[in-house]
Amino acid sequence: MKQYLVIGRTGAGKSSLINHVIGQKVTETSEYVACTRFVSHYILNTPEKNICLIDTPGLCDEIDESYDIAYLNQIISKVNLNHLYGTLYVTPLNDYFRSDDMRAFRLLDSELGSHIWANCKIVFTFSMSVPREEQINQADRRIKQIENYFSDEIKKSCFLGFSNYFLIDCVKEPSNNTLLTALLNDASDKIDDKYLAEIHGTASYFYKMSAKIKLYHSDHGATLVDASILESNYINTISSIKSVQSSSDLTNLIKQLEALKIKVSRFNHRKEKYRWSNSLENEVISKLKNIARSINEKTKI
Repeated sequence: MKQYLVIGRTGAGKSSLINHVIGQKVTETSEYVACTRFVSHYILNTPEKNICLIDTPGLCDEIDESYDIAYLNQIISKVNLNHLYGTLYVTPLNDYFRSDDMRAFRLLDSELGSHIWANCKIVFTFSMSVPREEQINQADRRIKQIENYFSDEIKKSCFLGFSNYFLIDCVKEPSNNTLLTALLNDASDKIDDKYLAEIHGTASYFYKMSAKIKLYHSDHGATLVDASILESNYINTISSIKSVQSSSDLTNLIKQLEALKIKVSRFNHRKEKYRWSNSLENEVISKLKNIARSINEKTKI
């Protein structure tokens, strides 16, 4: 069963969205007060697949952040975050990127962990409150603001952007079931968090080596220009590693590293039988190939 965590600020329309997707009123809603105080699981059984939507208390309802921390601790105690298939971040399209949004993203990332963004879709509610011809531009603008916020303010996060976005209006367009269709057909080959941690951990090798190449390039028969080019390649590889979320991403990363190995294979230490290419193979590529094999074996079970 695919489990999706539904999160967002108070008043964003999370509970209404759940009723909309389920197709009946399963949770209370209100235009004026926050209704959701506890984490609740709602299951939709269909001939194709079963989906579980997890409703959560709205964030930023109070000035005191301790209330948000309490709600997030409730999520941690009631939800196995490692078993989530994805996350739905709900926010009104007819609003702007507020300080409350920044606070919500900061707390979600710090308390629940960056892995909740691995297969995160953003759902813009109250979409028909914005003229139809402006909706896409408004959504793109908000997404860019969120991405910039993570890039500038939450630099240690693994947030890499939203996997998709949806424009929903549960009141004015109740027959719009594009989100349900997308959730049923969501075929993300997302890698388990345990393997992701191992994959992302290989970035430390490239941090270390990018510095060493500059320092010891002459010992390996490389010019300063060669070293600068390789350093740039290694730094770019770090971004590729951090962006891995799926099996297909991992396959592409291994191909990229095989090509990088060929580039550095012509350099070897003059006094010692040490090659940067051997180091890359032994410390990174072999490890990633083993992880890929483990993932494939797990998938077959």
